[in-house]
Amino acid sequence: MNHVEPAVRLSLAVGSVALAGLLAGCGLDYGSDSFACSIHRACPEGYQCLAGVCRGAADLLAFRAIPDLGVAGAPVGVNLISNGDFGRGTTGWRNSSYVDPAPCSSANRTTPIVTDSPFNAALELRSVDGTGCGGSSSVTQDLLVDPAVYSSIILSASVKAVSTTTALTCGYSGGEAPVNIDIVYTNAGDATRNTLRWQFYYLTGASGETCGLAVDGPKLKWVLVPVQRAAWHTHQSVDIKTLIPWGAKLTSVSVMGTGWNYVGRVAQIKLMAQIP
Repeated sequence: MNHVEPAVRLSLAVGSVALAGLLAGCGLDYGSDSFACSIHRACPEGYQCLAGVCRGAADLLAFRAIPDLGVAGAPVGVNLISNGDFGRGTTGWRNSSYVDPAPCSSANRTTPIVTDSPFNAALELRSVDGTGCGGSSSVTQDLLVDPAVYSSIILSASVKAVSTTTALTCGYSGGEAPVNIDIVYTNAGDATRNTLRWQFYYLTGASGETCGLAVDGPKLKWVLVPVQRAAWHTHQSVDIKTLIPWGAKLTSVSVMGTGWNYVGRVAQIKLMAQIP
């Protein structure tokens, strides 16, 4: 179930009771089981799943607020990712790590929560005993997002690519790094998975390294981001709507490390959608 987190303060005049009344007045019983939705239960046509409830276009106005900058009528941003600061551990995320079969089954791919200043909580992507073995340390959160509802959708995150032992630093095809973020989407009328992958890599100066050279495939588009090794980097993407076809639906977001032995960290991941 997705959690929607307003990026600005709601007016003090709109309390929880008033908000529920406004939603009901717009034609929805807020929280009603008849309008509940999830990745497994879609909304009727013309409705959008927000905070586990099907909402029509008019209902989205309930999220309009007085922005922190005091600009009345400015677009309101909502975070489509739940627990992206990992302050509640990995609640809301499922383990999606992968280890190649024997003889690589001894590789240890883990995703612990650690403290790394200035963040009290960060997701660590770690692999040990994985030399010569593919796989990933990853967590995934399911989404049910129709980008057409929003004027823009921006991915942001703080990342730290600490170390990697993968051959040629990013693997033979340039596709392995300590920190990656995937957004999976389906095209209109097609259930096939397509992936936008942000790869956060660092260069070592070694001869023949392949970082930054990953090539797009039919179902995979790379966004290659160079970062300083073992230092926090804050990234903000372009509007994701410009990277996917019209009519596509976002179905999941994953945070993962890939390669042999590596350490990467991610904190404060957000998927901010602007309501027009």
